[in-house]
Amino acid sequence: MKNPPKIINKINTAIPLPCLPQVLVKLNRLCITTAPSLEELTRLVAMDPALTLKVLRLEGAAQPLKSTYDVIEMSVARQGARGIKNVALFCLSN
Repeated sequence: MKNPPKIINKINTAIPLPCLPQVLVKLNRLCITTAPSLEELTRLVAMDPALTLKVLRLEGAAQPLKSTYDVIEMSVARQGARGIKNVALFCLSN
């Protein structure tokens, strides 16, 4: 996309949103205690807009235009539980 809409530029230059700590704790606990299912991971990621954006950006979309549940689910599936856990740990450290 050569000329992204102005709103996307404003979102990308805005102050980064912090991830919700309670979602990150639930996600970390889920990954430690069990082998999480795709549905559980997607549900938790979709609960937090900042985490969702980070997961979609890791997927390779520098400026994700769609954040439907299906797109989030595909990104979570490609990255797997370990990748999502790493994103959550990175969010905790920032």
